[in-house]
Amino acid sequence: MGKKIEHRLITVNGREMIVLDPTDFERLDAARRQIGARQASIAWLRQQLEAANTRLAELETELTKAHHQPDCPCHEATAPSAP
Repeated sequence: MGKKIEHRLITVNGREMIVLDPTDFERLDAARRQIGARQASIAWLRQQLEAANTRLAELETELTKAHHQPDCPCHEATAPSAP
């Protein structure tokens, strides 16, 4: 983590403002951009996860339907073998 940001409070036309060194301002601005980029990445990942969950649910539904069909190969695999 970087050094502590030094600031001063001033009043201009009755409004309190914070005065920063230009280097500190640039550090804060860079951090803001990094957080924005991370938020965008998280939103994209969340979208991808939701899409994957939807596809998995559809596959599960199809597999369940197929399992209930008499010609499902899974019945052959689980049927007792003849002696």
